[in-house]
Amino acid sequence: MGLSPVSPNDVATIVTTLEMRQRPPLRPMPASRLRLVAWQKPSADKYRALFRRIGAPWLWFSRLVMDDATLTRIIHDPDIAIFAAVDPAGVEVGMLELDFRARHECEISYFGLVPELAGQGHGRWLMAEALARGWTKGVERVWVHTCTLDHPSALGFYRASGFTAISRTIETFPDPRATGFLSPDADEQREAAIAKRLDKLDRRITRLERDTGIGVEMIALFVRFWLSNTPPPPESERAAMRRQGGDRYDAFMDALGRRLAKGSKVRQEIGEDFPLQEE
Repeated sequence: MGLSPVSPNDVATIVTTLEMRQRPPLRPMPASRLRLVAWQKPSADKYRALFRRIGAPWLWFSRLVMDDATLTRIIHDPDIAIFAAVDPAGVEVGMLELDFRARHECEISYFGLVPELAGQGHGRWLMAEALARGWTKGVERVWVHTCTLDHPSALGFYRASGFTAISRTIETFPDPRATGFLSPDADEQREAAIAKRLDKLDRRITRLERDTGIGVEMIALFVRFWLSNTPPPPESERAAMRRQGGDRYDAFMDALGRRLAKGSKVRQEIGEDFPLQEE
């Protein structure tokens, strides 16, 4: 047993290489609200921005230290396929990069999601997409590597996905936080990203509560207006009017539901027809 010295300004990690020699059996695609979008010749800046958002907590740095010309030559190579995982709002929250430059091989060179999506099952969906695209005609081997700086579940995840570990090596490199390519507060950035996501969800819930309150108030206003402006009908006509009123109420509720679903300014429209009295 021996110990290898590491420079004070360097980082050491154990890299595990895993491979898959046979296409896995077809399985149902895992559910996810994300979708995969092909990036056709992205700019170096656009690529770096997503690369950094996903990889900063795990010290992804290799593409950040490249100059524009070197990086562009790689990401515009026709044998490299780059995809962004996009959420329902159109925000890019994941990355998949497949490298077909080696004959009969596909390397999953970059695979990841923004930290705030960890543990939600989207990784299984992204891996299913990676394997579906990686095992193209002529490919005999799909491989990937991970290291001890990666997410703690990464190695187990790759094994569960069907990969077999074939080698381990030790890698050392200058700490990208010390050299300025990554912020030294990567952990704080991850916490800030999670907080931002939670704040966004809180705002959505607040809007939903507000819209529900407006709907209830609008119904109460309708009932109040109808009761205060409709004279009592003759006894002989009340049964028919009850039926007609029920039909009108049902039609009104259907229209209200459609307008609320479309986000119409129902309260404003009603207010224009029946001005509200200030209490």
